[in-house]
Amino acid sequence: MTQDDLATIIRSFAIILIVVLIIGMLFTGKKFSILGDKLGAFGSFAVYIFFVAILGALIVPPITDFITQKFTGFLYSAVGIRIAKSYSFPKSYYTKGKYEEAVKEYRKMLEEDPKDVTAQFEIADIYYFKLKNYSQAATEYREVLNRNPDDELWTFTINRLADVYCEHFGEPDWAIRELEKIIRRFPDSKRAMQAKRRIESIKSKGELK
Repeated sequence: MTQDDLATIIRSFAIILIVVLIIGMLFTGKKFSILGDKLGAFGSFAVYIFFVAILGALIVPPITDFITQKFTGFLYSAVGIRIAKSYSFPKSYYTKGKYEEAVKEYRKMLEEDPKDVTAQFEIADIYYFKLKNYSQAATEYREVLNRNPDDELWTFTINRLADVYCEHFGEPDWAIRELEKIIRRFPDSKRAMQAKRRIESIKSKGELK
């Protein structure tokens, strides 16, 4: 179970609990606090408003993502269990088209964990696909490589750089140099064969300098 999964369960349970409490206050007339008992109708109304405010906070994605992310992170660290990191907070900005804000959130995650290669790759992809800042995207992809990703992500990132050089910088020679790194690192492999085919395709276009 990932941190996102647990956060979703906790949030759903909390929303259900608050709704049940509100319904109970409205239809049974029961007071769920000492304040309500002592202050009568006014106290009950105050408690009702309090629960409604909590319910509203739970429904607002940025607020609930932040709260559940921190709570589940504390919960798991307290019992010494490692889980998959949650990226729901920056992703909530991403899904709303707030790409600069998403990048800022991923940067914060990198400050806490400089080895977080996933956050670094997400930043690079945002610059490449969403912000169309190809120069910055190339820089960010280089940073991915500097963080020692696994073989699959390393190869994928090299291909991304080849795309940037070929399609946006007009530098096919540089793209070939990047792809040749795959051949050297994984000789006689499927990755090397795919890199060779890409190189042949680039050369066939006759755009080399």
